[in-house]
Amino acid sequence: MMLLLDRLTNLPLLLPRLLVKTSFSLLRLLELLAPLLMARFVLEIMLREETPVRR
Repeated sequence: MMLLLDRLTNLPLLLPRLLVKTSFSLLRLLELLAPLLMARFVLEIMLREETPVRR
C-alpha cells in the first residue's frame, strides 16, 4: 500500500517532465523532417518538368 501511495504522489511530478521531453522530441523531429520533405517535393516537381507527359 505504501508503494502504491508513493507511486501516486510521484506521478504528478513526472508528468510535466514527460510532456516537455515529448514536445522537444516532436520539435526536433519536425526540424529534421521539414527540409527532407521539402527537398523531396522540389525534386518531384523538377523530375515532372523534365520528363515529357505521354497522352
